[in-house]
Amino acid sequence: MFKHLLVAVGLVLLSAAALTAQTNDPVLFTVGNAPVTLSEFRYAYTKTNQDKADFSEKSLREYMELYAKFKLKVQNARDLQLDTVSATLQELEGYRRTLAKSYLEDKEVTDKLIKEAYDRMQQDADISHIFIACDRNAKSADTLKAFNRAANLLKMLKSGKLLEQLASDSSDDKTAKETRGSLGFITAMLPDGYYLLEKAIYAAKPGELYGPIRTNAGYHIIRVNSFRPARGEVEVGQILLRKVENNPTKTALAKARIDSVYTALQAGGKWDELCAKYSEDKNTAAKSGYIGFFGINRYQKNFEDAAFNLAKDGDYTAPVETNIGWHIIKRVSRRPIGTFESLKKPLADRVRRDSRSEMAKQSMIARIKREGKFEEYPAVLNGWAAKLDSSFVTFKWKPAETKSSDVLMRYGTAHKYTIADFEEYASRASRERMRASGTPIGELVDRLYKAWSDDIAMQFEETQLDVKYPDFKSLMREYTEGIIMFEAMKVNVFDRANIDSVGLDQ
Repeated sequence: MFKHLLVAVGLVLLSAAALTAQTNDPVLFTVGNAPVTLSEFRYAYTKTNQDKADFSEKSLREYMELYAKFKLKVQNARDLQLDTVSATLQELEGYRRTLAKSYLEDKEVTDKLIKEAYDRMQQDADISHIFIACDRNAKSADTLKAFNRAANLLKMLKSGKLLEQLASDSSDDKTAKETRGSLGFITAMLPDGYYLLEKAIYAAKPGELYGPIRTNAGYHIIRVNSFRPARGEVEVGQILLRKVENNPTKTALAKARIDSVYTALQAGGKWDELCAKYSEDKNTAAKSGYIGFFGINRYQKNFEDAAFNLAKDGDYTAPVETNIGWHIIKRVSRRPIGTFESLKKPLADRVRRDSRSEMAKQSMIARIKREGKFEEYPAVLNGWAAKLDSSFVTFKWKPAETKSSDVLMRYGTAHKYTIADFEEYASRASRERMRASGTPIGELVDRLYKAWSDDIAMQFEETQLDVKYPDFKSLMREYTEGIIMFEAMKVNVFDRANIDSVGLDQ
């Protein structure tokens, strides 16, 4: 079988270099109406044989025979229309969406964000700030008001006012009167929505003022007081004796008892025994007071500092006072920030879940538009927006009954998107429209158009994956053929066996 074929293509297949150097993609053979190209055969051959893919004549001939038989079975499954089963189509669509995610991302930008986060994790930053609250979904007038307030405070600071005093008097941080604006040491990555603040902190010089910086919560004016090498994490146990609220006598007794425990430890007392007998942390007393690992900003500053200041495993502190009582802290171990390779995957997961990933998305959208010959027509959008009234920000608004074919944007000549398409999107975005009540209609339309345009860009790119990425096309073909071959096995083997008593006995 296929002997004439092997003779015809044998010289090409004998050389891996020749395969790589092909400027076109010749068809090796056809099964039904489905051509099998040189690139498809090479992909299947190298993936199946891996390090044994030596491209020898014997190996290529053997695999050609096997692959041709496999493609005949696939064609038989298609002839049975097993590739049109609804469950199969749904599974294929789910796989395609999952696979597409790894291609619908600017990997270069994402990798830079991952490395950036890791590099920042090497230092802790001691910062002070003044905070002006302003929700990220606030009306533009309220946002401007908050910005101006923050800008005015920054101006006062630069004229010589003390940050500590202004924070105490004017900051919306509820702890500011007590802390006088000090946040202590922080480290990357900051929570979602605080990327710009993190970026400013790690670009700052100690002592300088920066702001106003927008976060999800509002505006910040910051001063970085100092940097230090990152503390990493420390693993500890504790003996705790609690204060008794509104009872100075019992509180003093607790202090006397913790001092006695500390004296007993210094005299050679066993940690486990003293912990089990005296510690009032009932969750850990029977387990050597074991708390586990923690990093900065997990516990009160004096507790944290005492734990990290322990020089070696097994060392313990003198009694440390916190709001809840007195602690003797014992170091079990300490670990620094992990290597980049060990943290790359968890950092990648965090970056992709974080709004900072929007940078990678926007970078990719810019490339999609550039490569897709994108054009847009803002005059058409402005003309449409000018006809809107206040009902646009209510549930009453509906798209026009007469569908407008006016083009808002296009990718090349084949993909056009009209006013009617945008109206349908705006209709579905009712929550965003109603939440924007009070926002100028033009501003809301621009916001909706940007979100819609971004969605269309990603949808357009997904339609191009088979053309742009041969490995995507190969993986989809491989998965598709695997599913319909499984369906063929069910029909021809498993289902028949279930109704064939002789088959079941065998």
